[in-house]
Parts: sequence; structure tokens; C-alpha cells
Amino acid sequence: APTNSNKFVWVKMFNTVDLYQFAGDLYKNAVREVELRTVINRAYYSAFLSVRDIAKITNSSGSVHQEVLNYTDKRTDLDIFNQLKQLRKLRIDADYKLNVEISKRDAAKSLKLAQYILKTLNYLP
Repeated sequence: APTNSNKFVWVKMFNTVDLYQFAGDLYKNAVREVELRTVINRAYYSAFLSVRDIAKITNSSGSVHQEVLNYTDKRTDLDIFNQLKQLRKLRIDADYKLNVEISKRDAAKSLKLAQYILKTLNYLP
């Protein structure tokens, strides 16, 4: 039987910019806190997954977030590290700190941070 060992296999990868655009679309009409928390989460993951992809980090455990931050601290411009660190804090607040009120301003900040990272990585024009 013939083998497929010499054939290319194309794998469709999810475009992380779609997460950023989804967050932006949700933000436009967001009025409920659950929507604002989701905006922050999606903005963070758009930036985080983009850096993880560039860094070729394959770790999928919870420690991957720190691993990606460490990568940005050592191998990229300091601004990406600082922006991702701020974005991660907002995401942790949005996802885990239910006693912290999340505002429209927090969501807007998360979008700006993600946009900066994605533009610096050339994922956005």
C-alpha cells in the first residue's frame, strides 16, 4: 500500500486575530459586565496565543502563561513584556476575581494592549 510520508499535510490553523476582532465587535455594544469580562478574555488570548505561536511554545499546561511571559521578557522588546503582563492581570481579574468590578474602561484598555502586541508582531497592519 502506498504511504503518505512524502505528501504535505496542510493543517488549517485558527487565526488569533479573529479573537481580537471578536473582542472588538463585542465591546462596541457591551453593556453587561459579563460581556466586558469576555472582551478582556478574548483580547488577552489573541495576544497570548500570537506570542506563543511565534515562540513555538508547545506547553499546554497552566504554566504556559508564565512561559510565554518569560519568553517576551528575554527575547522581545520590553514593551511587549509589559503590555502582555498588564493584559494578563486584567484577564485574571476578569476571569477569576468575581468581587472586582470590570468596567468598560478596563475592556477598552485590554483591546489597546492586545492591539499594540498584535501590531508589534505584525499580526495587524
